[in-house]
Parts: sequence; C-alpha cells; structure tokens
Amino acid sequence: MSADVTAEVLDFMSRYREAWDRLDLDAVTACYTTPTCVAHLSGVSRLADEEAKRDYFGQRLDALRSQGPHRWDALDVDVQPAGRTGAVYAVRWVCRRADGSLIEEFGDTYLLAREHGRWLVLADVVHPA
Repeated sequence: MSADVTAEVLDFMSRYREAWDRLDLDAVTACYTTPTCVAHLSGVSRLADEEAKRDYFGQRLDALRSQGPHRWDALDVDVQPAGRTGAVYAVRWVCRRADGSLIEEFGDTYLLAREHGRWLVLADVVHPA
C-alpha cells in the first residue's frame, strides 16, 4: 500500500513542479486546499480563500516570470506515507535559468492529503536547503 501512495505522491508533485515551470497560476493554486497555510522564512501566510491563494502564488510566479525561462528541479526527495490518505513530502527545490545560473534554492516540506481521489497540499513549510 505505501508503494502505491508513494508513486501517487511522486506523480502529483511532478505535476505540481511542471505547473511552476509553466508559471500556471490556476494549476498551482489547484494543488492546494482552501484554506491553506504556507510557513516561509519571513513568517506564515494563512490563505483563507481562493483570492488569497491567487494573490500569494501570483506574486511568487510574477517574481519568477521576471527571471525569464527557468526550470525547477526536485532533489533529495523523501516521501513518508501516512496511511492511504496522507503523506509528508520533503524536497530540496533548485530553480535555474535557461543558462544554468541559480535563481533560488530552498527546502520545502508538504503535508498532503487525498480527497475524492486526488492529492492536495494541506500545508507547506519552506526552510533553508
């Protein structure tokens, strides 16, 4: 069972990464529950509704858009299933421009849950890589 959950989570997070690569606000926000919470290096963002999610992630995507073409890589991935409906996904994200120069690198830990057959991010904790 845990192998199935791990494979599902890896597939979900691959699609999540691709949404960031495409700068696709709708796809990124659809990966998160409403409400959701993001703990980042400067504090905690409590995103109570769809507008708050769009504002928060839209600002992040706009900052990336200003960097030009880029690609996210998921390194040091660890998936810990929690039964059939939950998981913790830890990763080191590295974002690089098309020329290979670094845009940003950080650690991230996600609390995930499966609802109605699909995985969603309940909470997201950003930390130093």
